Amino acid sequence: MVDVINFPLLIAALQNENERLEYNRKKELRTTMDSLHLPENVFKQIYRFSKNTAVYLINQISQYLPDPARERLKIPKAKIILCALLFMLRGVIKNLQGKM
Repeated sequence: MVDVINFPLLIAALQNENERLEYNRKKELRTTMDSLHLPENVFKQIYRFSKNTAVYLINQISQYLPDPARERLKIPKAKIILCALLFMLRGVIKNLQGKM
């Protein structure tokens, strides 16, 4: 007896696998990539200011943060600061304040 292949099911399974692989690839990039190595135009699209401004802000703010070598997670100061700036720039704080 010949098995019948369910093509719609096979296509859906392949699409799910592709989506999972793409998600994992993006997740790996987020955890390993240094934002300061992005091209200037991409950096400006994400953060809304230049890399020079980012470096200036990192230098100004980093003196107030603990040394990452002493912390358990060892997250670089630049990454912490850029994540915080991105959080604020995206208006998340505004949205949270409105719901409190």
